Amino acid sequence: EQVATNVLLWDLNDKQRLQVELSLAQTWYVAGSARKVMREMPRLTKLAEESGQRFTRMLCTSLWALSSLELGRWDDAVTLAESALKQAEVLGNRREIANQLNNLGLIYARTGEFQRADDVLNRAMTSDFSSRDSLSLAYSMRNLGQQRFLAGNHKAAASLLEEATFLSKSSGDRINSARGQ
Repeated sequence: EQVATNVLLWDLNDKQRLQVELSLAQTWYVAGSARKVMREMPRLTKLAEESGQRFTRMLCTSLWALSSLELGRWDDAVTLAESALKQAEVLGNRREIANQLNNLGLIYARTGEFQRADDVLNRAMTSDFSSRDSLSLAYSMRNLGQQRFLAGNHKAAASLLEEATFLSKSSGDRINSARGQ
């Protein structure tokens, strides 16, 4: 695997190389290899920072937070997710602000901080509502619904999950639609 990666990266410039390595780390995360991701994130985050790639640095920090969560490193996950949110806010990227609010809210929910999770996920759902597409709105609604279910507010959860499922179906997003049910 490492030899193939090195061959792939050989002819790329630093920015391209970092993008490919981040994509590989994201793939490892989705495949359930959070430990592998954790080994790479400090280096990739530092490279992004040193090269002035602020958006990529925010993505690295976010992936690092989610990987920390998967490995039960709660304090690290919260600190990193809060940092990723601040980075998105500095960039002024409204979609990433919503994404980072969702990540932070999910981390709060997983760590049992239900009120903080509710506040943050509500903020994600309503952030820049006017220009958000229905897919990202459905994602935020599903997260808020799941958090409310975990917190014991089943009636509110059911309403949010039903609406998220409807939005997902009407947008053609079968994955989020299935997750919302």
